[in-house]
Amino acid sequence: LRLPDVYARMHAAGKAATAGVSCVLLAAGLYYDAYLVRMVLLIALFFITAPIATTTMARAAYRTSKPEENFSLHYDEMAKQK
Repeated sequence: LRLPDVYARMHAAGKAATAGVSCVLLAAGLYYDAYLVRMVLLIALFFITAPIATTTMARAAYRTSKPEENFSLHYDEMAKQK
């Protein structure tokens, strides 16, 4: 599987990290019954904060790197903020 740009790679890494951490926390919560509620809350917190972190890193990558020649956006919201 070949990912063409930094944004696609960040998207794939973010999805994999979210799924991996969620599975580990769920397994720990099921193994230690007393901590199940805490683990579910941590999973919810991670689902809220992971997309925010990924978006922040994508914005930083967009602002600091030169876009590739074959990369184009239909509507570039970030161009107005530069």
